[in-house]
Amino acid sequence: MSHVPEPGVRRRPRQIVSAVLATLAMVVVGLAPAHGAVATSAPVVINEVYGGGGNSGSTLTHDFVELYNPGAAPVDLAGWSVQYASSAGTTWSGVIPLTGSIAAGGTYLVQGASQLGGGTVSNLPPADATGTANFAATNGNVALVSAATALTCVTSACATDPAVVDLVGFGTGMAFAGTAAAPAPSNTTSVTRTGGANTADNRADFTVAAPTPTASGTTPPPPPAGTLTIAEVQGTGASSPYVGQQVTTTGIVTAAYPTGGFAGFVIQTPGTGGPTDPATRTASDAVFVHQTSGTLPAIGQHLAVTGTVSEYYGLTELTIADATGYAADADAAAPVTASVTGWPTTADGRERLESMLVAPVGDFTVTNTYATNQYGEVGLAAGTTPLLQPTDVARPGSAEAAAVVADDAARGVVLDDGASTNFLSAASSGLTPPYVSLANPVRVGAHVDFRTPLIVDYRNSTWKLNPTSQVTDTTPLAERAQFSNTRTSAPDATALGSGALRVASFNVLNYFTTLGADVAGCTSYNDRNGNPITVNSCPGNGPRGAWDA
Repeated sequence: MSHVPEPGVRRRPRQIVSAVLATLAMVVVGLAPAHGAVATSAPVVINEVYGGGGNSGSTLTHDFVELYNPGAAPVDLAGWSVQYASSAGTTWSGVIPLTGSIAAGGTYLVQGASQLGGGTVSNLPPADATGTANFAATNGNVALVSAATALTCVTSACATDPAVVDLVGFGTGMAFAGTAAAPAPSNTTSVTRTGGANTADNRADFTVAAPTPTASGTTPPPPPAGTLTIAEVQGTGASSPYVGQQVTTTGIVTAAYPTGGFAGFVIQTPGTGGPTDPATRTASDAVFVHQTSGTLPAIGQHLAVTGTVSEYYGLTELTIADATGYAADADAAAPVTASVTGWPTTADGRERLESMLVAPVGDFTVTNTYATNQYGEVGLAAGTTPLLQPTDVARPGSAEAAAVVADDAARGVVLDDGASTNFLSAASSGLTPPYVSLANPVRVGAHVDFRTPLIVDYRNSTWKLNPTSQVTDTTPLAERAQFSNTRTSAPDATALGSGALRVASFNVLNYFTTLGADVAGCTSYNDRNGNPITVNSCPGNGPRGAWDA
């Protein structure tokens, strides 16, 4: 097993007594304690840092830093500050003064700036201190300082500055404590201390997870839950009961995505699978492991994984920094077999199969190819017929239309390619999406033949079936889903008989007679070669259709 730091702050009994006496003396005389650089005995630590506030795609309006008091007595923060420096770690330009105190075992929320503007109402819990320091979302440095004046230290030397109580560099941040910076967060994630661990090493102590700003005076998440089964991690509801906690679990790798953007792998409880009725299951036996860097394990390995539990837009996952988050499990393990099952008709039924290896049974039919050319996705319907638009069948709001909505929800699922590649982007414009082919075209109404087991996945608010590794246009047909070719070389003259047919069409997507190219300030959607095709945006109520003649 690789070494994983124990949660919480470790002190010898004498250190505990000393810390309590120092805190009591501080309260009595009203003086801030002196500190000799970043250490495991810090009275207050930086527990979480989020820098995506107000950015495009973020869920929180403001940046924040959450402090945590691991001790048994309150700590007076008067005269202290939280300071920010950009990734270079040489200029501490963002200083947020602190006031008041932080309770024993409690948190203290420091609100930073917002990219949306200073007047934006914060959707954070009530902050204990606010400032205008503007953090970067992915790379930077944050210091907890026992003074209100800006630091003059640079990069990792700040870890030994007597005024620095705690220090966190993240992403490519150069002012870090320990061996390396914490991993890089994003507009939708923060770097967070795993279960209160403090080894004075940012790389070891922090992981990336969904931001969880905690209001002042509340107790942080419970300590790590220890070793659990995967089913216990998943829980019986829509989200895990252990979100925010560090857990250890074991499983066999059933899928791995070192390329394509998923950045992770799936583990499943040994011995599970086979004939499966989702209605009789209580919890899934598989979970996705998001690994932020390093080489991923191979399919078939039996591992013990220690990571932080989160719900990433509805997908239960464990987050680990790199390969140190898992180790080979020496215990004998029964193999995993694919669950043989029809597609569950309810979200609850699918939740009980989340991330599990499945061999779908029954008919599946192509229902749309809307995102096939862009994201390598094919819309499917369980059964022999495609899904319908409710108003193709009945009037809006009618019982008949509602029945179609319910049927679509029960039968719909998306076949993905094990990647998040946007094939219309400039970076991927030279690639061919995996299910696009002149020799083996995929068309609405075609029957689907699953040749290999798949993973029940939930991404982009959609239930999906993903291959166990990324599928590309060079993946052999025998190793991916295939589609019956419903395209005929010519119309069936016998079926048409003597009927006389005419085809008429009308473009109902373009009600504008003006062109984007003729209006100043308009931008375009371009094809793979950069040629403008249609209007993206225009000032005011400008054209919304064709770019040029």
